[in-house]
This record gives sequence, structure tokens and C-alpha cells, in this order.
Amino acid sequence: MVTSLVLHSRGWRSAYVDPARPCFLGVCPTNLNDMLVQQTRWALGNANCPIKVFSLIYGGLRMSILQSMFYAQVGSLYIVPVCGLAIIPQICLLYGIPLYPKVSDPFFVLFAFIFISSQCKHVQEVFSYGDSFRHAIIELRVG
Repeated sequence: MVTSLVLHSRGWRSAYVDPARPCFLGVCPTNLNDMLVQQTRWALGNANCPIKVFSLIYGGLRMSILQSMFYAQVGSLYIVPVCGLAIIPQICLLYGIPLYPKVSDPFFVLFAFIFISSQCKHVQEVFSYGDSFRHAIIELRVG
């Protein structure tokens, strides 16, 4: 994102490219740890955008108002969930606050619903690509 901000600030224009053959297959993270590391890198990169001097002063004069608003929004709001993900578990650990509800708590239904919904969404995505249910189960087991 920092690279695109610099290029847009220098007057470059973006173009949407949709080739018939997919270009980047197999470049996504394969497990939760790799995904969290990638999201953290992206969040830190996005946090650099509002900090850069040219993003508000120099870049704002050379980009359209919508592009400037996009960079400000993504750069400032994307970092908040990542900071929460990094800080809240440590605070809960230090003060002895349980991070997840017990099975007897009424909020457990919400956590169970979110977990089951995410698994069903994954199975639906696998079906949309034309793969089998067995393939979906194997992917859930590996990831």
C-alpha cells in the first residue's frame, strides 16, 4: 500500500486488469500463524501511510479526493483491530480474565455460531470452485 501511495502521489494512474487465466494462484497463507503474520505486516504497512509526510500534504494535492480519503481511511482504521488482537489477550492473561466464555455461559452460543458459520462458509467456497466435500474436510484439517 505504501508503494501505491507513493506512485499515486507522483501522478501514476491505476488500471484494473482481469486476465482470462488467474495470475496468482497458491500465494495465500496456509495456516493461522502465517496468516496472522501476514495481516500484521499489512497492518503495519497501512499504518505508515498516514504517517508519511507526502500522504496528507504532497499526495493530497496530486490525487483525487476519493483516493486521498481511501488512503486515510485504510491507513487509520485497519490498524485498530490488529492492535486489539495484539493487546487484549495479554491483558486478559495478566488480570486473569477468561478470553473465551465457558460452555455454561450464554455467550458461548455466539462463539459456537461464529465458528460453525466460518466452517460452513469455507465449505461453500470449496463447493463454488467445484471441489468435493472431502476436499473441504481435508483443507479444514490441514489449516
